[in-house]
Parts: sequence; C-alpha cells; structure tokens
Amino acid sequence: MSKLIPQPQPTFLIGNLKEIDSSHGLESLKRLHKLYGDIYRLTFFNKSFVVVCSQEIVNFVCDETKFDKNVSQALEELRAVAGDGLFTAHTSEPNWKLAHKILMPAFGPQTIRDMFPAMMDICTQLILRWERFAGEEIDVCDNLTRLTLDTIALCSFNYRFNSFYHNTMHRFVDAMINVLIESGKRVGRFSLQNTLMMTTARRYKNDIEYLHNLCDEIVKERREHPNNVNDLLNRMINGKDPETGYQLSDENIRYQMFTFLVAGHETTSGLLSFTLYYLLKNPHALQKAQAEVDLYNEITVDTLSKLKYIDAVLKETLRLQPTAPGFSLESKIGDIMLPGGYIVDKDDMILVLLSGLHRDPKWSKLAAIEVKSTFSRQNTDDKKYVQDLLWEDRHEIAKLYSNGARFYTCGSANKLGTSVKTCFIKIIAEITQCNEVEAGKILEEISLDRYSVDVFT
Repeated sequence: MSKLIPQPQPTFLIGNLKEIDSSHGLESLKRLHKLYGDIYRLTFFNKSFVVVCSQEIVNFVCDETKFDKNVSQALEELRAVAGDGLFTAHTSEPNWKLAHKILMPAFGPQTIRDMFPAMMDICTQLILRWERFAGEEIDVCDNLTRLTLDTIALCSFNYRFNSFYHNTMHRFVDAMINVLIESGKRVGRFSLQNTLMMTTARRYKNDIEYLHNLCDEIVKERREHPNNVNDLLNRMINGKDPETGYQLSDENIRYQMFTFLVAGHETTSGLLSFTLYYLLKNPHALQKAQAEVDLYNEITVDTLSKLKYIDAVLKETLRLQPTAPGFSLESKIGDIMLPGGYIVDKDDMILVLLSGLHRDPKWSKLAAIEVKSTFSRQNTDDKKYVQDLLWEDRHEIAKLYSNGARFYTCGSANKLGTSVKTCFIKIIAEITQCNEVEAGKILEEISLDRYSVDVFT
C-alpha cells in the first residue's frame, strides 16, 4: 500500500516557496530534512520535487535502469554557456555518450602521473605566496580558488591563467561568477522580466561571449601548434569513438572546457577550504596530518597513495561537507514506488540531498553488496565460484565503482585471488571503455589497504 510523501503546508499558487531561503537554500533543505525525515515533497508553482536522504532510497534511485539524470531548470539556463557539455547535457544527446567514451580513459592512473609535475608547479606557487605574506592576513578561499583554477587549466589544456601573479582574479573568474549568479536568478524570474532587464541581459551575453572566445582561442592555438602533451584537450581534439569513429566538434570541446574549469575548480577549492577549516578546528587531526607528511622528504606521485591519514581527512571532509550538495534524477519508467511505499510521479524531479545521505545512521551497518554463498556442495552442477558471482553482479559493482567504491581481494588461494582480480579487471575495462592492461592499473590504484578513522572526533 502506498504512503503519502510528507510535505510542508503549501501556499496557494506559490506552493512551498516560502520554505526556502533564497540566500541559504541548502540550509533550508537540511532544516526540512530534520522536520520531515528522509523523504519529503516540495512544490513551487506547478513544479513538484521529491527530496530523498536515506541510503536505502538513494541506492534505489541510483538504479540507472529505472532512473535517469534530470536536467533541472537551473541547468537548462546554464546551457546558454555550457551547451551539451557533460554537466548540462541530456543523456539522450549524442555528445553525452560520445564525450564519455572519449574522456573516461583520461582519468586513469597513468594520466594522473603525467599531470603531477604541473600540479606541483601550481601548488609551489601557492606555497611561495603564503611564505611571502607570512604574518599577514590571507584570504584562504580566494587563494585556493586560484590554485584549483590554474591547476585544472594547466593540467587539462596546458594553459596558464597565472592567477598568483596578480592581485585581482583573472577576468575568466569574474565572467564565470557573473554568469553562474545571473543564470540562477533568471530561473526565478518570468521570461518577460529577463527580456526587459536589458542592461543585465547585455552583460550576461557579453560574459558568455568572453568565456566562449577564451576557450575557442585555446583550441585554435592547439590546432595551429599541436603537441604530444597527454592532456584532456588533446584527447578531445584527437579522440575518436572506437565504434563509430566520431569526434567531438570544436563547439562541444568549448562546452567541455568550460564544464571542467567551472565544475572542477569550484568543488575542489571548496573541499580544500573545508578541509583546512576542520583541521584547524581539530588540532589533534592537524598534528597527525603534519606528522604523516613529515615522514617524506619529498612529495611525489608515488607518495600520494601512502598518505592514508590525509586521504581519510579528505574523505571525512567530503562526508561532512559535500561540495556538490546533491544531484537530480527522474523516472524513466513512469510512476514508481520507492522503498517505504512512497510513490513518485513520472514528472517529479528527485533531488538526492547528500548531506542527509552522508549522515544516515544506518550507513556504517549496511554492506555494499550482499555476500552470497559459494562452493555449494549440494550438487556439483550448482557450484558457484566467487568470480562467477562477481560477474553476475557486475552492474551493481559498476554502480559502486562509479560512486568511488574501493575493491579488496583477499584469501590465501592463489588461483582464487588471480581469477577474482581478472574478473574485476574485466568489469573495470567494460565500465571505462579501456583495455585490460589499463584496467589492471586502475585496479592497482584503487585496491588500497583499508584505513578507517573517525578523523574529526
């Protein structure tokens, strides 16, 4: 029997608009989570949203056979600058699938190794700046924004913003912020309002043109002066769909560049800012992190996997303050019943609130995959081996991998360990559209020793 999804009392015409503080929207959603529980409905004018927070419901709606990415009204507005880039594209658009096939192999361990010197280059600039201004007040968030923007631009496109050589931010940052703020405001206005606000519309248009022109200039420069740098720009220019031979257009490359610069630098600078905040609020954690770094005379790409405590600090920070606060989905198969007996309509937008998910009190008690019995002795024809069960569950494993899961193979039997490892390699190769040699490197990278620590308590 279906149950009614809890909802604050709506107001005539505007629905639950008064429940959301436009300046602190995320905090409003957190407050409603405390009031109404792990699932609640909000309506704004003629739009209906269902907010979900529990691990059980989130796991259910992450089933890609039943649910799909929802391009919200805010993302639709952002398409004016980001087009059909990965973040704003509908999954039905050809470039969404094409870009995934071309770009997924770029995020393997070898690519990170190739990018590491450029990462250290920009990081060194930050450290030198802080040493120079020691004793003075430093705007940490501003500096970390410079760090992440310059790092992504250099590693991905071999382009230097040189943010640390200027007191003011690069014009790209100002234009980007203006576009993001204005696109958000445009969603809350009537179309006629947006049309009549001619000065605002003109500045919005000019900022978008500047952002597009900068990306186009970088692509033009690379085409005129090609190099062998193993970066994202070369992959986008030269990469082909292995099945069709199709390549990304220059227009779509522009959209992908903007997407990486915006989505990548903002979330990463947010993570680093919150990490420093929590470390300063928890001196014992700061001391442990410093002690771990002091074990090494030099930080190299091989050192990173050994920094287990810092890895735990970063993950705990993401749990407490997910810098991408949520994502939206929609049903692919019409009205559907969620765990708990709640019905969502085919036109409902489902918002996954990560702050709620990450604080689900049941999360530490639930296994990622149900352990199944193996080597049944009831009948020789019914024998089930570990690798066979893994392959049967490869779609569930693929979903876990896509969400950052780590895999561990254990046991003393060499043949068992080898066959299970081979199975994981096949699954990863299928997910990432790469060969099994590259998949093996990815497995080595993610097969880290378990490191559990309650960092900030």
